[in-house]
Amino acid sequence: MIHIDAPFQTADYKRLSEIDRVPQVIKNWITQASAHEKVLLDNAITLTEKYKYIEEKSGFWRSKRLTKWLLGISYNKCWYSEAKFAGDSAELEHWRPKKATHDFSKNKIHDGYYWLAFNLTNYRISKGKLNRIKGNFFPLIEEATRAGGSHVPHIAEKPLFLDPISPSDHQCLSFNDKGEAIFNEGILTPRAEERAITTIKYFGLNTDSLITERRLLWSTVRQNYANYINHIKLANDGCPASQGIADTYAHEIHYLIHETSAFSSTARAALKTLREPTADAFAMSAGKPRPSNEHKA
Repeated sequence: MIHIDAPFQTADYKRLSEIDRVPQVIKNWITQASAHEKVLLDNAITLTEKYKYIEEKSGFWRSKRLTKWLLGISYNKCWYSEAKFAGDSAELEHWRPKKATHDFSKNKIHDGYYWLAFNLTNYRISKGKLNRIKGNFFPLIEEATRAGGSHVPHIAEKPLFLDPISPSDHQCLSFNDKGEAIFNEGILTPRAEERAITTIKYFGLNTDSLITERRLLWSTVRQNYANYINHIKLANDGCPASQGIADTYAHEIHYLIHETSAFSSTARAALKTLREPTADAFAMSAGKPRPSNEHKA
């Protein structure tokens, strides 16, 4: 998981018309969404009717333009797994469930956050399989803080799940050489380990396919780094061709750790865990996007 630099935070749910870095087409969508929100806030409408309305208008919150824009924010990556979207399509996920919310045993504990069904701040982009694993589960650190309805501020809640648009939640996750998502030990935020483990489980971050892809990337990054170090040593010993070869490996490392690359957090973890000054320097750099006309080394 990386931090998604979205132009909105959960607290912006009532002031979406004021947020910056939003194209006009999305501003138009926000204006139209406010009309749908008013319908759901009408006390004369039953909960069942609200659920029905949300489904009838699903074409609106599943807008292709909206999804495309949200995908662009993450460089065509799943906001949770960091996997790129290829043949599979991205799903717009309601962070807080739009309908009935369940507990660990799949028992209904809440009517859901229907009033956020058309609210941009409640949207995330996910792989379909991961979204289905999570389902309508949305645990809180303190259940007593759960919003009982639209009249109670949901921003007072503290989700047990890590949120990709949070400026710090992504720091709770790391990866190992097996390709597994793990808790990033040493993080001091409250309930960090529990939040990381819960997120890994209920967002399917350790499915076989994800583990395999991350393990291969880890190996690739480590090999590129080893090759870079070897050729730097040769260059220092007077081999004129080695500096250019070392630069090629350095470029590749920068491509793999850049936020536009799939599993870039794994690439950084592969370097950080070496605990070498040069590897740390690579891991702490911003990296750079791979040129569109260049293939992997």
